[in-house]
Amino acid sequence: MAVHTIKLDGFGIAEIREGADLLRMYLMDDMTSIANDYFVDDDVQLGYNDSSGIVFITNSEYQVLVRDGNRLDLFIVLPWTGIEGTLDKLLVDLKYNADDFGFDDLDDLSNYVDYMSESDKKLVLKELERKS
Repeated sequence: MAVHTIKLDGFGIAEIREGADLLRMYLMDDMTSIANDYFVDDDVQLGYNDSSGIVFITNSEYQVLVRDGNRLDLFIVLPWTGIEGTLDKLLVDLKYNADDFGFDDLDDLSNYVDYMSESDKKLVLKELERKS
């Protein structure tokens, strides 16, 4: 029989409460469709970044789920620039700061076109073509 533990070093009361809420959402499958489709259920752990104050769920693939209202959403880190956020946040950033995104970032972002509106798809593909 194995014994499994999780360290809560650095977690305060507020972070433990937030972690409990995130785990509850995870267990109830309260996730966006992109999170549900991409997040791998392997070695799932609770995490806390004491610099940002963000509590999150992670796995053995270093994927991250963060709270988006009453659901969990996939947290994406783009490879070239390191720009990060949920898909919705990344698309807003792209609309206003397209020059900040490298070709590899846009190529990575294009993997998620099935989760985008038609206008966002066009924007990503237009920027990808412009930078190729």
